[in-house]
Amino acid sequence: MKPHSHPRKFRKLNILSGVGLAVVVFAAAAPASAQAPAEGGAEANSAVKYNRKSGKVRTKDTLDTKFKEEKERQEKETKRRVDMMEGAEFAKKRAAVAQEIADTQIEQLKRLLNATDKSHPDYPDLLYRLSDHFLEKKAYFETQSGALYDPIFQAEEAKQKGKADQLKAKQAKFDAQAKAASEQAVKLYKALVTDPGLSKYKRLDEALYFYAFELGQLKREQEMKDAYIRLIQDFPNSQYIPNAYLSFADYYFAQNKIGDALQLYEKVITFKDSPVYAYALYKMAWCHLNPVGTAEPRYDLSLDFFVKTITATLEGRAGSEANAKQLRRDARRDLVRAFVMAGKPSKAWEFFQKVGDGPKEDENMSRKMMELLAVQYFGQGMYTESTYTYHKLQELFPDDPQTCEWQGRVVINALATDNKEVQWNETARLGEYWDKFKNGSQKEAVKRKCRDETLDTMKQMATVWHDEAEKTKNEATYTLAEKAYEGFLKTFPKDKDSYEIQMYYAELLWARAGSLVGDKKTKPDGLAKFRRAHDEFVKVLEINPEGKFTQDAAYAQMLAMKNALEYDETGGQAKSCKTNAEGVCVYKDKEKKKKTKADENTKGDQNQSYPETDYSEDEKKMIEAYDIYQKYVKDPKDPELPKIVYHRAKLMMMHNKFQEARPLLEEMVVKFDGSIYAAWCSEMLLDILTIRWIDKNLTPEEAIKASDELETWSKKMQKMKVYTHPEADELKEAIPRLLAGIGWKKGMTYLEAGRKGDPDGYRKCAEQFIAIYNEYGDAHEKASTLIWNAAECYEAAYLLGQSVRFRKILLEKFPNSEHYQKTLSNLAGNYQAIAMYDKAAQHMELYAEKYIKDKQSPDYLRNAYLFRLGLGQDEQASADLSKYEGLYRKDNPELAAKIFWSKHDILKTEEEKLKHAEEYLKIYGKNGGLDRRIVAEATIGQILWRQSCTEGLLYDSCITIKRKKAQAGDKARAAAEALKKKVKKGTEKKGAATTKKQEIPEYCGSATSGIITVHERNKKKADEAQKYFDSVLKLAKSKINVPEDDRDRREDFANAVAMAGVYKADRGYEEYLKIEMPGGLSFFVEEWKKDAGLPKWEKEYKEQVKKKEDSTKRFLEFYEKKTKQGQALQAQYDGIVNAKQSPYWMLAAAARSAMVSQNYADQLYRAEVPKEFKTEDQAYAFCDELGDRAQPIQEDAVKKFSFCLERSTTFQFFNEFSRLCEEELQQREPDKYPATEEIFGISQYTASRPDRVDVQLDLEGEKRKPSVGAAAEKPAEKAEEKADDKGDDEDSE
Repeated sequence: MKPHSHPRKFRKLNILSGVGLAVVVFAAAAPASAQAPAEGGAEANSAVKYNRKSGKVRTKDTLDTKFKEEKERQEKETKRRVDMMEGAEFAKKRAAVAQEIADTQIEQLKRLLNATDKSHPDYPDLLYRLSDHFLEKKAYFETQSGALYDPIFQAEEAKQKGKADQLKAKQAKFDAQAKAASEQAVKLYKALVTDPGLSKYKRLDEALYFYAFELGQLKREQEMKDAYIRLIQDFPNSQYIPNAYLSFADYYFAQNKIGDALQLYEKVITFKDSPVYAYALYKMAWCHLNPVGTAEPRYDLSLDFFVKTITATLEGRAGSEANAKQLRRDARRDLVRAFVMAGKPSKAWEFFQKVGDGPKEDENMSRKMMELLAVQYFGQGMYTESTYTYHKLQELFPDDPQTCEWQGRVVINALATDNKEVQWNETARLGEYWDKFKNGSQKEAVKRKCRDETLDTMKQMATVWHDEAEKTKNEATYTLAEKAYEGFLKTFPKDKDSYEIQMYYAELLWARAGSLVGDKKTKPDGLAKFRRAHDEFVKVLEINPEGKFTQDAAYAQMLAMKNALEYDETGGQAKSCKTNAEGVCVYKDKEKKKKTKADENTKGDQNQSYPETDYSEDEKKMIEAYDIYQKYVKDPKDPELPKIVYHRAKLMMMHNKFQEARPLLEEMVVKFDGSIYAAWCSEMLLDILTIRWIDKNLTPEEAIKASDELETWSKKMQKMKVYTHPEADELKEAIPRLLAGIGWKKGMTYLEAGRKGDPDGYRKCAEQFIAIYNEYGDAHEKASTLIWNAAECYEAAYLLGQSVRFRKILLEKFPNSEHYQKTLSNLAGNYQAIAMYDKAAQHMELYAEKYIKDKQSPDYLRNAYLFRLGLGQDEQASADLSKYEGLYRKDNPELAAKIFWSKHDILKTEEEKLKHAEEYLKIYGKNGGLDRRIVAEATIGQILWRQSCTEGLLYDSCITIKRKKAQAGDKARAAAEALKKKVKKGTEKKGAATTKKQEIPEYCGSATSGIITVHERNKKKADEAQKYFDSVLKLAKSKINVPEDDRDRREDFANAVAMAGVYKADRGYEEYLKIEMPGGLSFFVEEWKKDAGLPKWEKEYKEQVKKKEDSTKRFLEFYEKKTKQGQALQAQYDGIVNAKQSPYWMLAAAARSAMVSQNYADQLYRAEVPKEFKTEDQAYAFCDELGDRAQPIQEDAVKKFSFCLERSTTFQFFNEFSRLCEEELQQREPDKYPATEEIFGISQYTASRPDRVDVQLDLEGEKRKPSVGAAAEKPAEKAEEKADDKGDDEDSE
């Protein structure tokens, strides 16, 4: 209950409202035994409340189908012959002449040859030309044969075996015709090169070369070798020698004798200017690339020779530009194979640009080489490298029509790995390319291919992963399947398969949600998935309202929304206000995470606590789900339809639409009495009536009506079937309490009246609760709460005696009550408040004994200990301390140490404090906290340091100061006196000569400057004290953790460390004060006697000089020593000041630092005047000289005293050292800092002292035997004496 303003001051009440009892309005979930029939079929998931049998996904192919197909295609491509330039290209380029033309020319030459005699000069040339025509015919047939390779490959790829066989037969015919033409050419060449009569033919070496070449083509190896050997031997300078070697090399290359071929190719390239030079390099590259089992491949050398081939073609070493162009193309294409093994993907583009482009733009192949590289990487199983290359192509050519195709190949690469995340990411990128292509300018064929690839891949991934996830229940696979479905439906929303895919997607979300809700950690994600599943099932219906999935989707979307909302069909919608037997609301609403104080719930505010709200979007969806289901399910007897009506009422309750819900609930309770729905609806109906009953905004008439309605329905339900329903167990138990709670609420009404100013309200409140107790006795579930509330109300009524009586009753009769601890605490506080310290100590000791670990216990025990000491009960105080140590010393030595040390403040003598500190170190020095050990050691050191001075201390220093107290106006008076004296002296000079003796002072300066005497300390005690200070300063360097919230403890620690620092420096300070200014100083020299001519004067002059030198030496020694030690001391003191740890000892250090300068200045100001001075002028000159030296030191002292006083004023912290600074400033500048008594004066006749007020030592009924019942309510109570309320400020419950 919140405290209300009242003309009298009283404690905030702590009335218990019975939190925790069974309630009239119940929790939403019903017992498992009474649950509604389970939803769904055989596949129902026990973790899913509303389950169903899900449909199975149908997959088209496995995901590796695409990869296998591409792998097979690549293998076939690899088996295709390499379209490699051959050596024949460098023999003699013959045009492929049409067969008819070739035959005509051949017949003409044959007739001409037959008509020509062998001896005729043209005969060999005719033979040569005829052979050439046969080779042209051969070229024709080879061209026709070669043109069929691609059609044959395509037919085989298309599985068109008949067409492929037909094409192969045609190709075989062309090959046979080419062979026949070659054989005819060989026959003619043989006739030409073997006839001795034709040996002088000028082109015999050329004929011999082509003869050998064709023999090689016809596999007539021995004849070929003989012909080439003859060419090499008979025509060593022929231009065809390199060709001969090349043909030999090609022959061995074709026979897979790579080593022999390589040697011959190396021979060829020795002919630098040969037209076959570049081709030989090309073939050498192939030898290193594919040594066919004769050696290990040398990819680096192969790559190098391919590059050299390209260079050679650019240098004109390929025979012709046409050959060079063809050879460059082949070399650039084939070097990719070597680069796969010898290069790095990241370097490919840069390298291919260097070797793959030019010399003209139409020959640029760098881009094509990148594509070939990606394909080669795939063929070699280097899928990551292949993907990198395709991505590089996409980066280089972002608008290229092939980007989508490249991405499709990247997806295939990803399928070769086990990383599904990568597979989906690349597929998602494929979808992005399709989004870009579908409205782009690419050709329709390119778009169609991109679309088909994307659609098939996404669909396959979604369904295959879905199927796999259902089997493995792997969460990652579920996630990827979900992404794939989303990607498909987003990319192809209008596709013919989108309906089926949409249903599969919804089923996936359902399945995934079911797997997540079973775990508390993943349950929120599962609920969100059910919500999404609902939305996707609805989309299924939207795509095709009359499709094959319609009924299942309609049912599924409704159940999914129920699961998403954790909709409760097994109980009524309980509201947050639940009344117990005391008629008090207990909030348990999920939305009210923080438990509300019960006293605030005694009265409710329906409009505030239960404002009518709109349905949330989720709930609107739930209602919409019901509508959808009803739209498609037409059967009036369907069991779901009554549930839906019930659920609508429940949603109304959730949004406090009580007026709309009440008629539905009343109808359900009456119409379906005895059913589970009636039981649940009875809970909600009673909830509405209860909320209405406790509404504080009702008029008296409305309140009566609400009370009557609640009572009427409660009694009516007791007579209905619903009252005996298994779901009504809590109802049966709670209704009697509800009726009893009306009586309890009456007591709360009196309490409210008291708050509002009714003078009898609190008393009637107490009497009402006593009356309830008298009626129910100890059998009442909240018997102790009744006593508690009565005591609280009595205290509020200022009947403190009765409050104490009933608290004592509660302690005696209900030792196990939930209120026992608080009551014991309140009672101890009551006794302390009225100064009954003996009883307060008793209850505090009991509290600490019972609740050892409670945070109040240490303070209670400490207070009890102090109360005992204050009462002079030393034995009991000692027992408290011993008990405390027994209870806490082992478990919490720091707390024990705190209590033990607290005794220190009440000890009176230094000896007691010294003994206490030594005992503390002995007991708690090791485990009471390092900071407390430092405090104890510093305390011992301080006591010993003070005791070491037997002469009495002056501001903690073992010194006395002799000086005259300065008064305001001293300077003015001194100045006036000096002026008067000066005038008098002048007058005397004008008059007759006088013999008056000069007044030479004994000391310089004013008597207000101090002369310090340092007293010797007891060396043993002083040394022992300094050892403690050394220990403190050493320990303080350790890592010490003092609780931030323990301000006193932190201050004690800071004071101890700073104090040790000050006292450590004080030993040096007192030694510093012992340094006395040397006596007998004289700096007076009469210079006029130096060369006066009189021996006496000259002798006196020399003695004066000698004395001055001695005085100067002794003074400088003093000055240096004093200065050096003074600076060292000030550094120590200033360090303490700058540390700003302890205000107390900061002022002490500041004062000491100032005193160092002040002592120095005083010694100079009050120096002894040499006795040999004969005139006042001599004395004044001496003193002025020292005064000049003292002046800056004096100013430094004043500055530091001012700082000390300023800090003290700023911090509002005053101690003996701030007074020292004030007094010294008064002593130095009394006009500026007059003494306090000069301003205010001192009281001489009166002294302040505290007055004494007696307190009540007994309470009404304190000596009577407490009673509970009617006697407690008799008028005799009016005679009770009312004590002032001095209780604590605890909240009421």
